[in-house]
Amino acid sequence: MQLKIKNFGPIKEGYTNPQTDDFFDVYRCSVLIGEQGTGKSTIAKLVSTLLWLEKDIIQRRRDFNQFKTEDFIKLCKNQKIDGYFKLDSYICYKSYIFDFEYKDSQFLITKKNDLSKYNGKKIMYIPSERNLISVLEDVDEISGLPYTLQSTYEEFIKASKKIGEKKKKLPLNGFEYSYNKAINTGFIEDINNNSIVKLSASSSGLQSFAPLFLISDYLSKSVTEDFFDKIAN
Repeated sequence: MQLKIKNFGPIKEGYTNPQTDDFFDVYRCSVLIGEQGTGKSTIAKLVSTLLWLEKDIIQRRRDFNQFKTEDFIKLCKNQKIDGYFKLDSYICYKSYIFDFEYKDSQFLITKKNDLSKYNGKKIMYIPSERNLISVLEDVDEISGLPYTLQSTYEEFIKASKKIGEKKKKLPLNGFEYSYNKAINTGFIEDINNNSIVKLSASSSGLQSFAPLFLISDYLSKSVTEDFFDKIAN
């Protein structure tokens, strides 16, 4: 996919390259590098929002001609970027199937290829606030959580329950994760020091890393393991 963003939130001129008309490619693995407050998270949030919209239109066979500008802004609200729009904001997303363009305060969708050409994706935006799900207990009972944090927590619990007390080795030196379903609590075990603590009592680095790794690992395997059995079901 290709993306072009101008004057949206902290992004001003955005990526500039006359040879590509200021579009940049988003690959299967892309790394965004820049100073604080320059729009790295904004790009990631837009990418996940636009990918999700494309998937939703295709899988639900929605009439995209009925999708309005206010629907797009409402969708951006899930990522807390609905207040980023300006009069001269410009966003253009190009994939093999669709072009999405926000220009002159209007959102337009153009279909380019048959929907059967779509290569399905599992889309998940894991926010920086993920430390909260490591620290707070009974997160599911807290109302008013941001949509992305709530969905991250739900996937984290699914991943944790699948692991259970079997222990999951983290790609860090000597750390493992386990989950006690009875008390709804995750634990970090330091094999080198023969110690175990609640995830909520572990280091801030582990509190940030564990949800990111466990969710990514769980989701990637959920779309590859027993693929044909899931299709049959």
